[in-house]
Amino acid sequence: MACTRLLQTKKPSIDDFLTSQISCKMDNTKFALVTDCWFNHKDLGQLLENIEKIGQVKLRPFSLWMLAPAQNLEDIYQEINRDKGSSGLRFIETYKLVDDIFPV
Repeated sequence: MACTRLLQTKKPSIDDFLTSQISCKMDNTKFALVTDCWFNHKDLGQLLENIEKIGQVKLRPFSLWMLAPAQNLEDIYQEINRDKGSSGLRFIETYKLVDDIFPV
């Protein structure tokens, strides 16, 4: 969810995820996700008790481009909250990256 910058007060649904936007551009014939919103194993461990699976998707081929690694969860939160217009990044709807959706 962090990569999509989806923040809301209610529990997200798979539709919320699919209609959210993600920073992305094309890298030849595949998508390139451009983000610094990724989790290392230490940060993910802090979040596991709060994570609930809302769906399963198969993504189209993509590469992961990193702006700069986030140092901690606060960095990721700040990036998610940053004004999209001032970031200089391009955003597309997440569903455009999805090849298939599977039931949970």
